[in-house]
Amino acid sequence: DIYIKDSFIVDESFHARYSAKKKEYRYLVSTKPYNPIERLYVYQHNRPLDIEAMRECAQIFLGEHDFASFCVFNGLGDTIRVIETIDRYMVRLISGALIQVGSHWRTKEFVEDLLNSKGKKECLFKAKPEGLYLQEVYYEEDD
Repeated sequence: DIYIKDSFIVDESFHARYSAKKKEYRYLVSTKPYNPIERLYVYQHNRPLDIEAMRECAQIFLGEHDFASFCVFNGLGDTIRVIETIDRYMVRLISGALIQVGSHWRTKEFVEDLLNSKGKKECLFKAKPEGLYLQEVYYEEDD
């Protein structure tokens, strides 16, 4: 659900999506037994995950990289990003890759090879949309 906490008058050039300077996403994954009440709100992985392996693997994404292997690529956009500027589709692909590592289905080296391929290899492990939340949007404040 969405509710309005506050509203502001903004310049006509303001665009809620394109004027954002930074976005934070949260991805919720359940390793517990299947829960039909949470199924639309939390990704139901329902198996243990090696969180330490996932944290270690996540480190390879820090800094500036060409994320072409982790984009829904339309040929029009720039795929070079700093980890703070990952879009919602990239979040699902990166989360999917980390879940693969946490499940011991793929290795950190496999994911690193995907990242270093700069789009020559495609990440096929897109996590489901259930569990993905836009947590916060940051805009530049006028002085």
